[in-house]
Amino acid sequence: MSRFVFLLALPLLLMSTAPAIADEQANQVITDGGSFFSEDAIQRALRVNQRIAEFFGKEVVVETFDHLPIDKMVEFQTQLKTKEKFYSDWANELGHKLHVNGVIILMVRQPGHLVISVGQDTRRKLFTVKDRNALVQLMLEHIRARRFDQALVQGMQFVLERMWANEHPDFQLPAEKTTQPATTQPLPTTRPTTQGSGADSDYH
Repeated sequence: MSRFVFLLALPLLLMSTAPAIADEQANQVITDGGSFFSEDAIQRALRVNQRIAEFFGKEVVVETFDHLPIDKMVEFQTQLKTKEKFYSDWANELGHKLHVNGVIILMVRQPGHLVISVGQDTRRKLFTVKDRNALVQLMLEHIRARRFDQALVQGMQFVLERMWANEHPDFQLPAEKTTQPATTQPLPTTRPTTQGSGADSDYH
């Protein structure tokens, strides 16, 4: 089993070699190309992401890959950069390309890597570098045990809880509404207009 490592990525300038992202994927909250998560876990994570958007106008965008895309493999093999900088740059490219306003989580199955990047504005108060480090440890614990669903759902919930604690230290996080119909349609995977969409992105 591949050993996952984490890289603490901070937003950098968009590289000119950023990969093209298909239009139908560019507005997704969770794009699970690596097939890590169950549909139930994705739906649970989307519900939490809706609360993050509602309370803070932020988002957590998740991108997973089964392996390095061909263009990234070529870049990794031909450019003189460390493995840490390669994955850091890639996460920040995605944050910039997708106009992320919040947090981006990048996972690769082969070779196993977890990269978490936080936008410039978001990390000032709502979700700090310390919070990101704690999120990395939380997700890695589950990933190393192959509990991918727990990594996703608990990771998303952790972001919500830390943002709330940082913004409203004197108030308890409101409980999620549970008065939902017995039969509900799956939540849409597209990003709400309150989330990253150009000018409000904190990946510049």
